[in-house]
Order: sequence, then structure tokens, then C-alpha cells
Amino acid sequence: MERKSRISLRVSLAAMLIGTVLITSLLFGTSVFLLWRKASLDEINGSLGRLTGTTALLIDAEQHGRLATAADMETVTYRTLRDQLRAVRANNPEIRFLYTFRWAEGEEYPRFVLDSGDEGEDFSPLGEEYEDMTPVLEQAFE
Repeated sequence: MERKSRISLRVSLAAMLIGTVLITSLLFGTSVFLLWRKASLDEINGSLGRLTGTTALLIDAEQHGRLATAADMETVTYRTLRDQLRAVRANNPEIRFLYTFRWAEGEEYPRFVLDSGDEGEDFSPLGEEYEDMTPVLEQAFE
């Protein structure tokens, strides 16, 4: 005799209900996560924008414009402006890199001017090309 396995209607409905609840919970959780992530990124971008604007006010544009060659790294002007960047970075420990650069007409890439880091692997000396351009950064120069 063959025994047929039959699942009762009650068990089938319960399984469908549990499946529906799990899928709904997963979709809701994903939606909440994506909204939280967007809000967090917007807050970070806003904070960085405000910090950038404030830091730019600290740097004397005329003095910054005079820094052109690696030899200028030995000047008082370079050290003073670099120290101002270092003070900003020291007061914002979540910032790992803080630097300035400029992009002269006709150059393929912008060039570093000030780097708040210490000389070493992650340090970019005055005049070094910045080749890791992002669309957002390119747009800032337009």
C-alpha cells in the first residue's frame, strides 16, 4: 500500500503566512537600511562640505598661489599653511587625509600643494600629480 503524504490546509496556510511575513520583514528591513545609509552619506557629505568651506577660509589664497615648486616646501609660508591644515585635521580625528591642490589650465591632472600628513608613503609633496580624479572632484573644478 502506498501512503500519500498530504499536507493539511492549515499547515499550508501557516507556511504561506510565515513566508509572507519573512519576505515582508526582509523588504522592510532592506528599505530602512537603504534610507539610513542615504541619510548617513548625506550627513557626511554635508559635514565635509562645511569643513571644507571653513578650512578654505583659513588658507590665505595669495600665499597658497605662491607655492609652486618642491623647493617651496622649505619656506615659512609652506610650513605655516601646512600647520593650519594639520590643526584642522587634529581637531577632526575622523579625517585621515587633508590636502589642497590646484589644477592649472593645460595640465592633465591637478597637482598637490599642501598635505597635512607627515612625509612617508601617504605623503604627497608639492607639485605631485593627483591622478585619482573622481567625477565629483572634476565637477568642483569646472
